[in-house]
Amino acid sequence: MERFGYNRFTTLTAAAGKAIQHIKAAKMAHYGLSAAHTDCLCDLLSAGETGLTQRQLIEKEQVDRAQISRILRQLVQLGYAAGDGSGGAYNRRYRLTDQGRAAAGEIEAAIGEVNRFVSGRLAPETLSAFYETLEYIVDNLNEAARTYTWKEEEPS
Repeated sequence: MERFGYNRFTTLTAAAGKAIQHIKAAKMAHYGLSAAHTDCLCDLLSAGETGLTQRQLIEKEQVDRAQISRILRQLVQLGYAAGDGSGGAYNRRYRLTDQGRAAAGEIEAAIGEVNRFVSGRLAPETLSAFYETLEYIVDNLNEAARTYTWKEEEPS
């Protein structure tokens, strides 16, 4: 990626991330939750009665254990989710309660509305190509993060 491309990419992705966090926070405030709860609720909704473990959520969300643990604890305290009590802390299955399913359904509907607004008049094939390209770039960035180490030069 050329320097100009790198700067443009990092600036645009940072701006997109901030806008997404703002949108999530605005919607989640209605439920007494933060933006961090959004994806977890949607993942649990998609999992249905099978539910998900903390370990599975950590892998899906690519966040640390402490954050997933806090999110699940808050969802349980507010009545949106329940753990089944089996297994260890990271293997316990969490499922949405009726209240959680209702909230997650409303949140997914709002996400769909935002997606339609953001996609605007883009043709489906253009949007598909964008996501394929973004996925390719992210995969390569993850590979670069595993491959490259930047060593400090020794002072001369």
